[in-house]
Amino acid sequence: MKKMNGRRIVRKTFITYFFSFLCPAIIMALALFNTDIYPGGRNTIFIYDFKAQFLPTYASMRYLIDGESSFIYSFLGALGTNALPNYSMYLVNPFAWISVLFPLERLSDVFYFETLVETGLCGLTFCCYLIKGRNGKKNLFATFLFSCFYALMSYNVMYQMVLPWLLVVALLPMVLLGLEMIMDGKRGMLYIVSLTISLFLCYQMAYMTGIFSIIYIIFRMTERDFDRVRMLVRFAVCSLISLGLYLPAFIPTLIDVLNGRFEQKEVQAQAKSLFYYPIGKVLNQLFACRFDKIDAGGLPSLFCGTATLFFFALFFVLHRREKKKILLVALITVFYFFSMIFGPLNRMWHGFIEPNGYPGRYTYTFCAFLIIVAFDAMTLIAEKIKAPKSTRLVMATALAVVFLLEQYFNAASIIASYNIAKNYSPSIAYEFYVSSIQELIDRIDDEGFYRLGRGESKLCVNEGELFGVNELSYFSTAYPRDFMNTMGLLGMCQTEHYLVDVGSTPFMNGLLGIKYRISFYDNVYEYEELSSNNGYSLSYNKYALSPGFILGGGTAINMNEWVGLTEEETENPFKCQNVMFRDLTGDSEPIYTDVEYELEEIEDESARHVKLQFVAPDDNPMWLYCKNTYGKEGKILDASVVESIQTINTANGKSIMEIANDLSPSCTYLGRFKKGEIVEVELKERYYFGTPFVVSMDEKRCNDALERLQTYSWDITKHSGGKLEGTINVPYNGALMMITLPYIHGYQIYIDGVKTGYYGYRGAIPMIPLPEGEHFVSVSFVPPGLKIGIIAGIISFVILLIYMLVPGKMVTRKTKQTKDESDEEQKISGCNQGEESQ
Repeated sequence: MKKMNGRRIVRKTFITYFFSFLCPAIIMALALFNTDIYPGGRNTIFIYDFKAQFLPTYASMRYLIDGESSFIYSFLGALGTNALPNYSMYLVNPFAWISVLFPLERLSDVFYFETLVETGLCGLTFCCYLIKGRNGKKNLFATFLFSCFYALMSYNVMYQMVLPWLLVVALLPMVLLGLEMIMDGKRGMLYIVSLTISLFLCYQMAYMTGIFSIIYIIFRMTERDFDRVRMLVRFAVCSLISLGLYLPAFIPTLIDVLNGRFEQKEVQAQAKSLFYYPIGKVLNQLFACRFDKIDAGGLPSLFCGTATLFFFALFFVLHRREKKKILLVALITVFYFFSMIFGPLNRMWHGFIEPNGYPGRYTYTFCAFLIIVAFDAMTLIAEKIKAPKSTRLVMATALAVVFLLEQYFNAASIIASYNIAKNYSPSIAYEFYVSSIQELIDRIDDEGFYRLGRGESKLCVNEGELFGVNELSYFSTAYPRDFMNTMGLLGMCQTEHYLVDVGSTPFMNGLLGIKYRISFYDNVYEYEELSSNNGYSLSYNKYALSPGFILGGGTAINMNEWVGLTEEETENPFKCQNVMFRDLTGDSEPIYTDVEYELEEIEDESARHVKLQFVAPDDNPMWLYCKNTYGKEGKILDASVVESIQTINTANGKSIMEIANDLSPSCTYLGRFKKGEIVEVELKERYYFGTPFVVSMDEKRCNDALERLQTYSWDITKHSGGKLEGTINVPYNGALMMITLPYIHGYQIYIDGVKTGYYGYRGAIPMIPLPEGEHFVSVSFVPPGLKIGIIAGIISFVILLIYMLVPGKMVTRKTKQTKDESDEEQKISGCNQGEESQ
C-alpha cells in the first residue's frame, strides 16, 4: 500500500513539473498570438533590443563556425570590435547554437519558440525549488500555481526580448535550491554551477542574484536551524569560486565597458535625482496590466499575480505571533520599495551605475520573494481546510482558471502595449528584406578582405553581424568613445552608442575601405553599379583603400588636435575632413569648398522649414550638413506631433535623404549641378536642425589622392578568425602606416615577426611607423585582461576540485536531528495524503 501511494505521489509530482513548464509556455503563446506573433503570423517577435542587438548577435554565431569571424574579435561592425564581452553571454546558451541550424529568414520562428521554452523553464525551475526546497509536495496545486506566477510575472513579459535575462531568471530558483543544500550541510555544487552560468549569461543580473542570495539566507535564518557560521563560510567560498570561474570573461568585459560606456542624456539627468518616483506609482505597478516605458526613467514591473498579493498580506496575519519573522519580511519588503524610489540604492543594485534602459532590472528577485512568502501562507491555509476531495478539486480548478486567465490578460495587455510603443517587426517585411539583401551579398564575387556599406539599415544597426559582412554601422553600449566621437566629427551619423553608415562621403568611403555599397535611395553618390534586386542596388567603389596603407603626408602630423580649426569650426565635418585629407595625403589644398547661400525661413509650427538658394560654383558633386541641436539647448519639436510630420527634403525638386533625426545629423548628398546653375534646396524636418553647411567637393583631387594611397597599401593574404596578414611595400624610412581599425588596447601587431607598438590618429585609428622596404605585417587581438582572467579561472577551478574532494561536514547534531525529524514527518504526511495531494 505504501509503495502504491509512493508511486502516486511520484506521478503527481511529475505531472506538476510538466504543467509548470507547459502552462506558462501556452499562456505566453496565447498572449503573443493576440498581437499576431506566431509562426506564419503577421508580426515577428523582434522588437527593441531583441531586434537591435540580440537578433544580429545570435545570427553572427553561424559565422564563428566557418572561421570567418572569431569569438574574441570580429570585423562585422564598426571596422572591428572586441567581441568577447558580447559573445561571452551567448556561448553558454544552447539556444544560440540551435539557431545556427536555421536560415536567417526563419530566425523569427526559432526565437519565438525559444521565448516560449525559456518562459516554461522559469516555471519548471521554480516548481523544482518549491518541491525540493520548500516542501512543495504537501500542496502540489499551490506549487503549480505559484510556479506559473513566477514564469508569467510582468518582469518576464516586459523583458522577454532579452533572452539571456530570462535564462538568469530561470536559474534563480536553482541558485536558491543550491543555498538550501548548503544549509543542509552539502557542498553547494548546484549553487556554484547555477551562479556561474548566470554570470556568463549576464554578469549584472547574476550580481543581483548574488545580492538576493544574501537576503534569502537572512530570511531563512528565521525558519531553519543550522550552523550559521559554517554555512556562511561555505556560502562565501562557493560564491568566490563561482566568480573566479567567470573571471576569464569578466575582466575583459569590465575593461571594455569602462573604456567605452556611453551615458544617454536622459540617463545623465536621472542619475542626478535623489528620488525617482512617488511611492504610489511604484505600488501601482503591483497590479495587473500595468505597462510603462522600458527606456530610462520607466517604472519597474512588479505584478506577479493578485493571489500573490493576497496571500502575501495574509502571511502577516497567519504568523502574527512570530514577530521576528514578520518583522524581517516587512523590513525586506520596505528595503526593496525604498531601492526602487531612492536613487543611490537603485544604482547599488545595478552595479553602481545608472542603467540606460530596462528600469528596475533586479525586481525579478523581489517578485520571487513575494511569491515564496505567499506560497508559505497558502500552504499553511490549505492544511487547515477540511473539505471532501471532490469539493477541493472543484475549488482548485476554478481558482486555477481564474488566476491563469489573469496571467494571460496581463501578458496580452503588456505585449499589445509594446506593439503600440515600439512596434514588432512585420513578418513579410522581415523575410523580404533579409532575402533581398542576402541575394545581393551572395552576388559579390570577392575572396579578398572587403567592407560593405549600406547606408541607413532597415532592420537593425548591426546588420553586418546579421549577414556576416564587414560593415561600419554598429550599436553597442560599450565601444571606444574616441573612435565614435571622431566618426561623428567627420560627418557620420553617430551619437552615444550608435554609429550608422549614413553620411559617408566618397573620401571617407575610400579611406575606410568601403569597397561595395548597397543603396536604398535614388539620390546617392554615384558608384559603378554591379547588380540590383527588389529595388536595392549593389555598387562598386574602385577607390576603396586596403585596411592598411602608407600615408602620403610623411610624419609631420598633429595626432590630437584639428590644426587650424577653432572649436566652432570642428562642428563643420567638411572642415575636419579637409584636415584629415591634408594629414593623410600631404596635399595642402582642401577637397571641400564652402558655398555661400541665401536662407529663407518658412513659418511652420509643426516642423523646421527652410529654403536655401545658391549658384553651383562648378560641376562637382555638392554636399550638405546641418548642425544638430536636437536634445541640446534650443528649440525641440513637440514629441507628440513629431511622428505625424512628413519629412520633405529636396534639391531642385529631387528628393534627398533625411538631414536630422533622433540620433545625429550626417553629410547629405545633394547631387551634381552644372556650373552656374541656380540650386534651390527645401528642408522640412520633424527634428529641429541648426546652421546648414553647403560645400562643393573637388572630385578629381579626392580620387587622385586615394589612387596615390592605393600605391603603397597592405596586400591582405589571409583574413580569418579576427586576424589580418599580408605584405606592404614602404617607399621610405619612418613612413607611417594607418590601419583602419578602431583604436583600442589589445592589438598584437607584428612586423616581420617582431612585435611593435602603435598609437592612435585622433585617438581613433591605429598607426605604426615602418622602415623602408617590403614587410610582412600581421594584426590580431587579445582582449586586455584575458590572460589574467584565464589564470584566475584556472586557479579557481583547482580550488573547486580541492573543495569538492576534501572531506568535511558542517551539519551539527541538533541540525541533523531536526532535519531527520522533518524528513520523517514529510514521509508520513506524504503517505497519509496519498490520493488527496493536488
